[in-house]
Formats: sequence, structure tokens, C-alpha cells
Amino acid sequence: MEDLSGWAKFVAWLKDAWGYFVAIAAGGGIVLSAIKLVKHFSDPVKEKKKKRADKDAEVDGRLKKLEDHDKKDMERFETLDKKLDKVEQDFQDRMEKQEETNQVMLGSLLSIVQHMIDGNGIEGLKKSRDTLNAFIVGRGKL
Repeated sequence: MEDLSGWAKFVAWLKDAWGYFVAIAAGGGIVLSAIKLVKHFSDPVKEKKKKRADKDAEVDGRLKKLEDHDKKDMERFETLDKKLDKVEQDFQDRMEKQEETNQVMLGSLLSIVQHMIDGNGIEGLKKSRDTLNAFIVGRGKL
């Protein structure tokens, strides 16, 4: 009987060992299921992050292209602004020359009118002629 009681101990130990094995296997299954569940929920998040990173890279590229285009536009505007300043200065210079020309011509016309009114003033006409002649020669135009 002693053997039987040794056999009973072995069976009891085997039952306990089997219970521990099943508990460990169940715990491992639960851990693996939890890992799978976490992976299941984290994969879409990772995909969204990857898509977002790709989209951010695309947006950054487009932004860089727009910044380059904007920089070129600003350079063109600065060039045009300088050209416009030069045109404005040329226009002002021409207007000043035209005003000077008008003053000389009006002075000459006034001398002619004065001569026609009183019949004298030949010296005034000579002076107007000399002024007009110096002005025309000074400008290099006929």
C-alpha cells in the first residue's frame, strides 16, 4: 500500500504540475492576446502617423517651393521698383527741362509782343534772341 500511497502522491503531484502548466499556458495566452490587442490598436495609429508624416513632407516641399517663388517675386518687385524710380526721376528731369524751355519761349514771345506794342525794344529782342540761341545750343537741339 505504501506503493499505492506513493502512486497517489505522484498523481497528486502530476495534477498540481498539470494545473500549473495550464495556468502558465493560460497566462501566456492572455499576455499574447493582450500584445495582439495592443498591436491591433497601435497599427492604425502608426499608419496614420506615417501618412501624416508623408503629408507633412509633401506640405513642407510645397511650402519651400512657394517660399522660393515668393523670394523670386520679391526680387522682381525690387528690380521693378528700382526701374520705376528711375523712370520717375527721368520724368521729373524731362518736366524740369520742359518747364525751362517753356520759360525761355514765353520770355521770347513776351519780347515780341512788347516790340509789336511799342515798336521799339530792339535791345529786348536781341537779348531774347541771345537767350533763346544759348538755350538751344546748350541743349544741343535745333
